[in-house]
Amino acid sequence: MKKSAKVLGTVVVLGVAYLGASWYVGKRAQTVIEQSIQQANVRLVKMLGPDLGGSGLKVSIGDYSRHVFSSDVTYVLEMKGADGKPINFKLADHLQHGPFPLDALRSGDFSPMLAFSRARLAPTPASQKWFDSLKGQAPVAAVTKVDFSGAGHSQWTLQPLDYADGGDSVKFSGGKIDMVFSRNFDNSTVTGQFDSFDLAQADDHENLQFKNIALKSKTVTAGENDTQVQSSASADSMLFSSDVNEPLQVEKLTVNLE
Repeated sequence: MKKSAKVLGTVVVLGVAYLGASWYVGKRAQTVIEQSIQQANVRLVKMLGPDLGGSGLKVSIGDYSRHVFSSDVTYVLEMKGADGKPINFKLADHLQHGPFPLDALRSGDFSPMLAFSRARLAPTPASQKWFDSLKGQAPVAAVTKVDFSGAGHSQWTLQPLDYADGGDSVKFSGGKIDMVFSRNFDNSTVTGQFDSFDLAQADDHENLQFKNIALKSKTVTAGENDTQVQSSASADSMLFSSDVNEPLQVEKLTVNLE
């Protein structure tokens, strides 16, 4: 009986200790996320100017519900459309707190971490047609792991899109984006790969096609006011056609931004 009591007491103590650790880690994760959102908006102003190039681009947290072992977070991306009207995209995130998130353990990862995140694009008027084309399936999903040093890995999966309206159409193959980051997203390397993107407009009978698209971006932060971003986008081919001009085809197209 005494031995059983000792074992039970040890289990209770360990359980209470992990409960406290998870609560503390969840609080720290929230602080890191809120600081990252603030930094993202500061960088947007530095890159695009005080008026954000007229785009109204802003990232915010719509809701943050923190529990003991997990949190539910809604991120909001706001911008202005060509007509000046606001456009919003929302990302719903289920964040499991460390030090040993359950889903990470299930995936075979037993390393201590700050958080394990599963996020999905949530329906808004701006994204509803994409949802409809997939019969309600989330068009964008991401799995992110963050360790206690602020380093981690995020993989984003984009589903195909096939949408037509009044003769206009958009076809997108879908693809994947991988991000490796450190220092709480201050430094990052991003790569993306997509098979195709086609855009057709009925009014002027224009059609734009890209094949085998690759995206690369590297961000290095040397100080509070020193952030360097090197980005490139390439495609094996680009084809533009219309009823007015001869078709224009470009092979091995690359665009760089620094």
